[in-house]
Amino acid sequence: MSEEKNRQMRLLAIDGGGMLGVYACAYLKALEEHFGKRIQDHFDLVAGTSTGGIIALGLGANKSPAEILDFYRTYGSEIFPMAKPYSRWKVLKLWRMFCDGRRRLDQGYWYDSAPLLAALKTVLSDADGRELKLQDSIIRLLIPAVNAQNCEPRVFKVRFEEAEVEHLNRDPEISMIEVAMATSAAPWYLPMAMVDEKGTKYTYIDGGLWANNPSLAAVIEALHYYVGEKRGFQSVGLLSIGLPSCAGFSNDGAYQRGVQFVPQLLSYAMESNKLGAHYGASFLLDGQDDLYHRVKPGNLTSDQARRLRLDSSDSDAIEELVMLGDHKAQNDKNLQVIKDLFT
Repeated sequence: MSEEKNRQMRLLAIDGGGMLGVYACAYLKALEEHFGKRIQDHFDLVAGTSTGGIIALGLGANKSPAEILDFYRTYGSEIFPMAKPYSRWKVLKLWRMFCDGRRRLDQGYWYDSAPLLAALKTVLSDADGRELKLQDSIIRLLIPAVNAQNCEPRVFKVRFEEAEVEHLNRDPEISMIEVAMATSAAPWYLPMAMVDEKGTKYTYIDGGLWANNPSLAAVIEALHYYVGEKRGFQSVGLLSIGLPSCAGFSNDGAYQRGVQFVPQLLSYAMESNKLGAHYGASFLLDGQDDLYHRVKPGNLTSDQARRLRLDSSDSDAIEELVMLGDHKAQNDKNLQVIKDLFT
């Protein structure tokens, strides 16, 4: 969007959540079609964590929500391959399950990162096959990660007119693909990722560990660098897209035990930090001209939770998420706050 004095800075924030990012793509696709204008033309900054970071980077690479949705449809089952069918013989089945589990526990993650890397090259490269850098983005971006060497939060950024602010001009040469790998390196699921920063390589883990909902980080960025007297923007409008979840223990105290408790605990930690960011963002956006809408898909039923996991990549799960995201957008498109954000 073009810089104009005394106008609102529009922010789009997209949560992390693996294949559940399909929901966000479907939601944005439906709104784009309804309002007849590209998502990139509605927002001044897009923040995304993990799968949300991949979507944000895709938008920065001038891809539409529909094209990014096709990315998930095409490569989801390669990134998160479904378990192969086991032998009908019970002993062999148990032995194979044991070997698979032991191998994955030993290496510290469940899935190989090579399929994700290969898939990202199809959407974050130009027509000549050149891998895009952050400076190639057509919109401002904010992508959280965690530096694994010192546990510090890291925010990869794209700036435009603010080149004179050194803090906003530190990442132009960094590869979009490496940033995507870094923000989505979810513990237990994928290995840590390396990012080359001016000739020095750093190791990163999923940004969802501290900003699974990047709304608060985006609002702080806007208020600190862009919004205020004698600046280009005078207020903030935020659309924050949450993803379907099944968070919390049941009332009877039932929960996974043993090794299965690890991913469940990780899920709960990430869901709780989403809510913390939501409360923080809503507290900061209390100005008369500020706008804030948090897309809340609602908790999944127990049956849905079994079908729609972070790594559910079968076509039925993907299309169910598409249906849920599209349905939510159809319900939201007539809300006044959505109309205000898209006009």
